[in-house]
Order: sequence, then structure tokens, then C-alpha cells
Amino acid sequence: MFKYVVFLTVFICYLTLSSYSQDIDFRTLSVDAGLSNFVVNDIAQDNNGFIWIATEYGLNKYDGQNFKIYDKLHYPKLLNNWINCIYVDKNNKIWLGTNGSGLIKFDPLLESFEVYSSHQNSPDSLKDNVIKDICADDKNNLWIATSNGLFKFSIAEKKFKTFINEKIKRTLFLIILLTKYCSTLKVGFG
Repeated sequence: MFKYVVFLTVFICYLTLSSYSQDIDFRTLSVDAGLSNFVVNDIAQDNNGFIWIATEYGLNKYDGQNFKIYDKLHYPKLLNNWINCIYVDKNNKIWLGTNGSGLIKFDPLLESFEVYSSHQNSPDSLKDNVIKDICADDKNNLWIATSNGLFKFSIAEKKFKTFINEKIKRTLFLIILLTKYCSTLKVGFG
């Protein structure tokens, strides 16, 4: 009898939950549809609803119908087509973590790029130009994860501060997992 009650309960729950289900429309976007490269490293949505896609061949903006590609051929200040990660800040600026050219701020309204890269003799610069992930905290600082450390970037001061660096001997690769608003910061070493 107990088996029948459990079965009936599960069956009624299933019917109830399935009545609330929605049809979700999935579309595949490919190079044939205008995407610059088949390797997608990150995706973000800005405050205007545009989808930004980081690839190994530039930044892609998708408006729901068409792609616009930002690459170093057409936008020389981009410096590097290989984009690892994207972060959209509260002012709708697009922050790009590149694979060799550091941190790049993109203003979608002006279509302008501003580069923040490593300068060996500057204590306030980024120490590694290969960026793995980006997040922001509630004080308008960006947190930048690289293979060689974790850095805080003050947007207002345009300065970097090193938090974890290459002196940590066992660090071969730094992985940073961030919640949407950096309420939790988890750093892993491998």
C-alpha cells in the first residue's frame, strides 16, 4: 500500500510540475550565421540586451538577428583577437580579458577600446597579460584572475593591486570562480 501512495504522490507531482513547464526556443549560432569563430570562450549580456561573445577571433555583438565583429584588423586598439572572458559593468562598459594583451575596456557607444597591460617597471600595472576571468565588487573594483595571480583594478584610479602573485610556489594555474556580484570569492590552485 505504501508503494502505491508514494507512486501516486510522485505521479501527481510530476503532472503538476509538467503543467508549469515552458517551451524554450534554442537556436544554434555558428560561423555560418556570422559568428567570427567556432570557439566561444565566454558570453555576457549587456544592459541593453545585446549578447557579447568572446572568441579566439575577436569580440562578437549579437542583437538577436545579426552579428557585428570587433577584431584587430578593423579595430587596431583591440590588439589581440583572442578574448578569454567578458564582464559588463554597471555603466555598460564591456571589459575584456585577452590572451596576451591584458585587460581591455570597450565602450559600445563610442566603439572605443582602452588597453591596460603589463608594464614591467610600473608597480600599479597588471603583472600578467593573459587574463582568465573578471568580476567586479560593490566598490566598483574589478578583480582580475591570471595564470600568475589575482589582481584588483581600481576603475576610478586606473591602478592594479596584486593580491596573490607568482611567489606562491605551488601555483601552476589560478582558477577563480566568482558569483555575479563577487559576494563570494573562491580561489583554487592547481
